[in-house]
Amino acid sequence: MLNRILLILLIVCSVDSAFGKKSHEERVAQLSTATSQYEKVEAYFNIIKGVVNKKQSDSSVYYIEELKKYHQENKIPLTKEVESRLTYYEGIMFLNKGRYHKALNLINKSLETPHNDSLDAKRYFFLALSHKKLGNYSQSVEYYIQASKYFQDSDNHYARVSILINLSNVLYKTRQDEKALNYLS
Repeated sequence: MLNRILLILLIVCSVDSAFGKKSHEERVAQLSTATSQYEKVEAYFNIIKGVVNKKQSDSSVYYIEELKKYHQENKIPLTKEVESRLTYYEGIMFLNKGRYHKALNLINKSLETPHNDSLDAKRYFFLALSHKKLGNYSQSVEYYIQASKYFQDSDNHYARVSILINLSNVLYKTRQDEKALNYLS
């Protein structure tokens, strides 16, 4: 029964999130038309986010390196903010490749690097997911709970549901069925 509920929720959320996304070509076009340094950096991050989310590791490495090269060639200092975001996306790239220890190290490093962005909830989510993949269920639960706090009052229903489904799954694996059902409800 629990597995059936999880599957239905995952399908509903996947369909909901599939709309309104830019294509890779649109993101690359946005990069080529960017005029300011800020627009270029953000365009690079949009591309990186897109290829990382599609689990395209080679493209992820390429665009991460291109953004670093852009900073070097234009003598733009790599701010802690940019460094934190790059490290985060590198961590997700390694998570997608199944290199969970490397992912944990990079995502933790991105969390520890001073930043002022809205990625902390995602950082905690992916730390939880990495721990889950490594079988560190108690740490996974802690990070899922931290991630859920960021989305308690959010309109991002996909993120809230995704976190709660994953948290319930970990609790179910550790035979905490009652807690798992509570989080699903």
